[in-house]
Amino acid sequence: MGDAENVLPSILCKLLNKLNDHLKELDHRVEELGLRIKLWHKANEASQKLETIGSMAGTGA
Repeated sequence: MGDAENVLPSILCKLLNKLNDHLKELDHRVEELGLRIKLWHKANEASQKLETIGSMAGTGA
């Protein structure tokens, strides 16, 4: 195959770049939400109790 056959159309490259940017933004937002959930969990007594119940299930209790 020649180089001309391997080149993506300009509009496709632009769309793929936009999609890539969007995925990066979503990844950043997921990380941010994960951090917020962890902080909420540390401050929430009920959430911490539920966590201990889940870890006890693995011990055969």
